[in-house]
Amino acid sequence: MEESWNEGLKHWKAQRARWTRSDGEKVQASQGRLDQMRAKLNARDFLTIHTALVVQGKKPKRPLNLALVVKSLICGWKEDGTWPQNSQSAPDGRG
Repeated sequence: MEESWNEGLKHWKAQRARWTRSDGEKVQASQGRLDQMRAKLNARDFLTIHTALVVQGKKPKRPLNLALVVKSLICGWKEDGTWPQNSQSAPDGRG
């Protein structure tokens, strides 16, 4: 088995298990807070995140949700004109 000689794979599987385990109410409460935070964000907030991460090269103080980062990137790219004007948003509303 590859895990017997591949320490990286063994570490990855252990980390993935920690990320994907369900802590029941703790996970649900965390998701609720995340949804509340996302609902309060506007285009200016997304541009601020884009500027901090991309333009200024700052590292986030805390981990950021990938969907939030992607939306921030797209907002920044639209603002600076690097996002194709004829592109469509994803069917689920992203972008």
